[in-house]
Amino acid sequence: MLILVQPKILEPSSPGRVGTVFLAGRFIELPDEVLAQVTAELNLDVLDNLKTAGNESSAQSLLTTEQASQVLEIFKNTKGVDVLSFPRIQTGDGVPASIGQTEQRMVAGQERTLGSTLDVEPRIAADGSSVNLTVFSRLRKASPAHQDAP
Repeated sequence: MLILVQPKILEPSSPGRVGTVFLAGRFIELPDEVLAQVTAELNLDVLDNLKTAGNESSAQSLLTTEQASQVLEIFKNTKGVDVLSFPRIQTGDGVPASIGQTEQRMVAGQERTLGSTLDVEPRIAADGSSVNLTVFSRLRKASPAHQDAP
C-alpha cells in the first residue's frame, strides 16, 4: 500500500484566524516490483525509502509536484497497480484530520472497519507557503482464517 498526500494552503494563518489546509490523497495498491521499476525509470531514489516490512513500520519521502505527477502517470498506465481511492479533506492549521479507504466487513461474527486510514495534522510553516505534516497511518485487514463468507 502506498499513500500519497498533497497539501495545499487555502488560507494562511493570521492573528485571530486559523489557516485552512486542503489535503488530497491517493491510496494505491501495487507490487514491490512496480515500485522498484518506477524508482529505476525515474531515477527517484526517494522511492526506495518507501519499502517497509513488519507490522510496525514507517517510511516517508518528499516528492516534488513534477515527480509526483510522473509517478502517478506511470502507475495509471501500469498493470497490477490499483488506485483504491482519492480522498480529500479540508482542515485547519494544527487541526487533526483523517482520510482513508475503508469498508465494513464481518470478521469472526463481528462487524469491523477494515482498510487504510491516514491521520494527518497539518501545520502551516512560518514562511506561509509550505505545510509540515505529522502523519500516522494504519492498515487493518482480516486474516484469511477469520473472514466470514460473503
